This record gives sequence, structure tokens and C-alpha cells, in this order.
Amino acid sequence: MRFGGEAVVGSVHEDEDVSSIRRRTYTLRPTSRGKIIGQNERIRSVLETIDRVARSSCTVLVTGESGTGKELVVAALHDASLRKAGPLVTINCGAIPNELVESELFGHTRGAFTGAQQQRRGHVAAAEGGTLFLDEIGELPMPVQVKLLRLLQQREYTPLGESRPTKCDVRIVAATNRDLEAEVAAGRFREDLFYRLNVIHLHLPALRERGTDVKLLALSFFARFAEISGRSDLRGFSPAALAAIEAHPWPGNVRALENAVERSVLLARGPMVEPDDILGRGNGIRRPEAPAPVAAAAPAPRPPQPMAAPPQVTERVAEVPGPSMLELPVSPMPVAVIAAQAARAFGAEASGGLSVPLVGGPERRASNPMFPRQLPDVGVDLFSAVESYQNNLIRQALARTGGNKNRAAQLLGLNRTTLVEMIRRRGLGS
Repeated sequence: MRFGGEAVVGSVHEDEDVSSIRRRTYTLRPTSRGKIIGQNERIRSVLETIDRVARSSCTVLVTGESGTGKELVVAALHDASLRKAGPLVTINCGAIPNELVESELFGHTRGAFTGAQQQRRGHVAAAEGGTLFLDEIGELPMPVQVKLLRLLQQREYTPLGESRPTKCDVRIVAATNRDLEAEVAAGRFREDLFYRLNVIHLHLPALRERGTDVKLLALSFFARFAEISGRSDLRGFSPAALAAIEAHPWPGNVRALENAVERSVLLARGPMVEPDDILGRGNGIRRPEAPAPVAAAAPAPRPPQPMAAPPQVTERVAEVPGPSMLELPVSPMPVAVIAAQAARAFGAEASGGLSVPLVGGPERRASNPMFPRQLPDVGVDLFSAVESYQNNLIRQALARTGGNKNRAAQLLGLNRTTLVEMIRRRGLGS
């Protein structure tokens, strides 16, 4: 069977390793901006829709979580269209200051505003005869949404400082990780523009919904990065590492998996990549934990008891000012367990357990009673605990960088767009 110009093999075998990945292909579609790899039926359905609509000039809206591969899908659409000889121009609507978005899109004449010392073509003009990809369309300011609507309806626009409109021949493709219908209901996005954009809707599934594609992508990324970095000493992933990769939910989706594999190839001691290389401490990734046995009946809560220090005695850590700031504990415990226990200090348990101060002196031991080594008898709400832990670290990163999201994202090992979306979705503010 052939699909999208390349052979598509059968189901991935349980013992598939990096050697066989090098010999076989799982590429569903090569594009001008990378390969779409996988077997998932929902991804194949997206590509089939692209093949049906590519030769038209209809507007396409691509949705999905951050990191799901929206840019690759747009590239596949452009490459399959009659405009493939023309340019594919991308503009990230969320990365441009609001006061400059209109100029970036439509251009301006000399003297159109303070600082406009010369005429400048906008992205619409640069995409003439090709495709204009408006990424993060949900970030577009309301005044510019009106002008984009005119572009879609009449295929014309007016550069800043001009009085006469300019005709254009571009295909508009937009992408967002927001729920635009909810944004319309909240009054943050124009309803008429939403309907103009939503002619053809392509929704990309999250990586956690793609089954064996997680393994295929990890092995493919490994082969690529091992070759680029010259790590011929690495043989592949250990069985435990592959199991950890497949069990992890990958909230950052394909982009997060790619970054984790690249880092593991660079740092692994070999000959195999182990779970700690992928999901280890400092990677910003939570390791999956084995489920704890459920007690038949939860006993009454007991006050926390001090515990003896483990063999790894102490490490020096910087003291974090303020009693409400959370330090990363110096502990060999997996991050998920630490996060769940840290949530107790935020009062996250339904039992209303006693909160304890999160910061002590400049020297802390791994056995800090705030982080007990055993799961409490009353249990924890793991997902709420992890989210509380993450929220606190995000607030710390923003406070430490004075609200600079780029620097905060670097401190947290995230892409800026991922951090911005987490802040918006969780209502953490700037």
C-alpha cells in the first residue's frame, strides 16, 4: 500500500528497534518543512482531507494542542496545492506586539507612523501567489481581525498610510491551540471571522491519543539525532526507556518528545538510552509512576512525623526568599512523587491537612518531613497535586524574570508558546 507518495508499512512490532526503523519507513507524508511520521488513522484522515481540498483556494483552519505538528500539516497542504511553486509565508500572531501586527501583515508607507522611515511590504504581499499561514490566530487583536475579514471576503487590503486598496492572490491558512468557538462566546474573537476561517477544519490529535505513533516518533527522532551528533556508540532505547516513553502523557506533544529524545541522545552514557535520560530530573518532564495499592479503608489523618535522613545526606541549595515559594527538593525521588507530596503543603488534599512552611534555612536535607518518602495513608489527588506544583514553579519563574516569558520558559525547559498557553489556560496571569 502506498500513501502520500511513500510506502506505508504494516503495524509496528513490539520488538521494533532503531535498527529496523532505519531500514523501514513510517513516513506518511514528506513535506518541505519535515516529515509527518506515524500510522494513526486520524492523522491519515487529515492527510486524505488535504488531498481533496489542496487544489482549491479555500481557507483552512488547523486546530490542536501546542506541539501537535500544525506547521507540518500546513506545509503538506501547501506542497499538495497548485501554489506549491509560490511562497509559504508564516506569521506568528502571538509573537508580534499588538501595535505592530497590522504593519507586519499589510505593510506601510514611509511616514505612516512614528519610526516608519521607509516603505515596507507586509507578509500578505510577500505571500502573493502562495500561502499565508497565520499561526496562533486566536492572539490577533480585534481591530486587525476586522481587516483580516476584509482580506478574506474581498481579497484586498490597504497598507498603513495608503488610501487605495491593493488586490492580492493568496491562500489563507490559520492555526490555533485555542477553542475559537469559546473565544467567540467570550467576545474575544469575531464570529464572522471565525466562520470565514472555518471553511475546512483540520483537527490534529494529541500525541497521547496516537497509540504506537509515540514509539515510532521516538525511534525516528533517535535515528536522526544519533546521526547528527555522531553518537554511533548508542544502540537505541532500553526496554524500560521505551516503556516510560509510551506511558508518559507528553503534554507538550510531538515537540516535547522530539526535544526529550534529542537531549537524551546528547547526554546518555550508553550503550542504551535509559528512562532517566528521557524523563530524568532537570528535564521538566514527569516520570510515570506505578500505581500505589488502594487501602480498603483510609485511617484518620495523622500529624506529619519527622523521618530519618537517607544515605544521600545533604546538598547545598540557594535559599528562596518568601515563605510561599517552593524549592525543588534535593532528593532522588521522581518528580511526580515530589509534586504530589508538595501539594499537601498547598492544602490541596480534601482532608484539610496541616500546611507547613515551604522554605527553611539555606541548607536542606533530602529527608525534609515536608516530602515524606512514603505515600500518605490518606492518599493524594495526583493530578491536582502535579498541577499545583507546576503552577507554583511557573509563578516563581515569572517572578524571577520580572514577567519575561521567554526567559521564564528557558528556566522551565519549555517553549515560549507552551508556557503562554499554560499561563492562559490556568489563569496564572503575567
